[in-house]
Amino acid sequence: MGALLKYEFHKLVRQKSFYVCVAIIALMALINFLIWAYTPIKFNLLDLLLSGGEMPEKTSSGFGAMQEAMGGLSSQLPLMLGIALAIYIISDYSQSTIKNVYARGFTRTEVYFAKFLVSLAMMLTMFLLVMLLSFIGGTLEFEVGKPDGTFFKLLSTQLLVCAAITAIEFFICIAVKNLPGAIVIIVGGTQFLLNILQLIDLILASKDIDFRISKLYIGSFLSDLGNSAIETPRFLFCLIGAVVYAAAFLTLGWLINRKSEK
Repeated sequence: MGALLKYEFHKLVRQKSFYVCVAIIALMALINFLIWAYTPIKFNLLDLLLSGGEMPEKTSSGFGAMQEAMGGLSSQLPLMLGIALAIYIISDYSQSTIKNVYARGFTRTEVYFAKFLVSLAMMLTMFLLVMLLSFIGGTLEFEVGKPDGTFFKLLSTQLLVCAAITAIEFFICIAVKNLPGAIVIIVGGTQFLLNILQLIDLILASKDIDFRISKLYIGSFLSDLGNSAIETPRFLFCLIGAVVYAAAFLTLGWLINRKSEK
């Protein structure tokens, strides 16, 4: 397994597209920070409701910028991560080099989880880069500040949600094994799904049904976890939901990979 991981990481290091995606997400993180820094009050309906009708002030500091960074990049980071994953994973299948890996004696399960571990490393690279840039920007523009009681809890859960998103996009790549198709699903399919869920929300609201089905969508987890005023039931839902999403799609991908001809 160690030799396989070394091979997979070596392949990733040589993949230029990964560096391009990392550079783009770094630029997006910078733009997101500037929007956050120069917006007097970050409007959030949950903040408004919890404050009794008066908007609370945002936490202008390095730690505050870190905490809210993922909320602002809740769609951009999964997008760039998905593109990088698709290029990294599917290249072996489209070029049939995966057969050479199997010929060296590695099992499908070993290859599957080795690729997933590298995929997690790609996600962690982007996540830490966003956190670092946000912290530096917040510190230079305002002050270092100090983390509040929910900081580490929310940040670790954001990381868990990103791992779950990685599992979903990894599953798509393994199931499709076609680069254009995987990118279309990751980029267009997820947005289409979100639009459908939002439409259902509007229909339910028009019938005075107090339920938002879009809150089940994992993309909404990052936005909500960027808010320090998140209620405990919603936090627990995001935490448990991330675990369920990750376990379900990782298992489904493994089952599909076992039966795949490639």
